[in-house]
Amino acid sequence: MTSNRTHTATLDRIEEGIAVLLREDDGDVLEERHIHNLDRIPAEGRHEGAVLHVTIDDDQALVAIEYDSEAE
Repeated sequence: MTSNRTHTATLDRIEEGIAVLLREDDGDVLEERHIHNLDRIPAEGRHEGAVLHVTIDDDQALVAIEYDSEAE
């Protein structure tokens, strides 16, 4: 059985068409994830500082990304 987990991440930057997402806890970076396909990120959330909810499955594969405009 697969269980998905959702984490909050911040879009740190986009460099050469690759988005860098940071998952942090109390100011410590727990994970840096590179998204090579910008179409996976909602258009309104493709800017520095955007707060995103990232869903990851048991194999650490990215399942979904949602933009949270209210959390910025």
